Amino acid sequence: MLTTKGKMSFIIVCGFIGIFLFILCGQAQQAQAQELSINERIDRQHKRIDQGVRAGHFTPDEKRILTDNVNYVRDQEAHFKASGAIPAEERQHLQRLLDENSHMIDKKAPVKTLRAGTGSPGIGTPGKEAPAKALGTGIGSSGIAATAKEAAAKAATTGAPAKMATTMAPAKVAEPAVPAAKLPSGKKININTASKEELGALPGIGSAKAQTIIDGRPYKKTEDIMKVKGIKQGEFSKIKDLITVE
Repeated sequence: MLTTKGKMSFIIVCGFIGIFLFILCGQAQQAQAQELSINERIDRQHKRIDQGVRAGHFTPDEKRILTDNVNYVRDQEAHFKASGAIPAEERQHLQRLLDENSHMIDKKAPVKTLRAGTGSPGIGTPGKEAPAKALGTGIGSSGIAATAKEAAAKAATTGAPAKMATTMAPAKVAEPAVPAAKLPSGKKININTASKEELGALPGIGSAKAQTIIDGRPYKKTEDIMKVKGIKQGEFSKIKDLITVE
């Protein structure tokens, strides 16, 4: 029969064992919850991308970037699962990637490819260009002025004549645009069957909008073209007498 002291010792030991088991269960549940959160966020982002495409918020190129970002996170997760476990640091990294993709979905501005090693900055933002960079010098758009100041400072301290650095990035030659087809005289363009070049010849409709019109087919009436992103009443009024759906 246990003494009072023995009973107290037994209770204390059982208490420590209970606390230890409780901590282990909590950690296991937390790890499981974190794992589920990644999978749930991946599935949720896929659904949001599909909804955005149906609503006309994303072009096919934008959908490709957003979907590839989510698939990249899923690939990384599967890679670490196959090796046994996902390190806490890598789990946080995957969550950050999902945060970045979610931000692009919210802002309807999918311009960044998150997949490592592709060297792709995304589709870019129309009308904006990244500042030019000099090769091997890290000089940005103000690099020439900065280089001139550095050369002048060096000349002042060494007595040598200042020389301006000439390392500059080669000018990027723009690709020639595909010439748009001429509008047929007295004939309306069928927006359900016309080619990209024919649609691009319409007033105010360029190559990008022409592709968006093609992606939104079929149209039951000409007014349906205003469902296309970037085509509102003003643009429609310019082309309504030039298009048909039959």
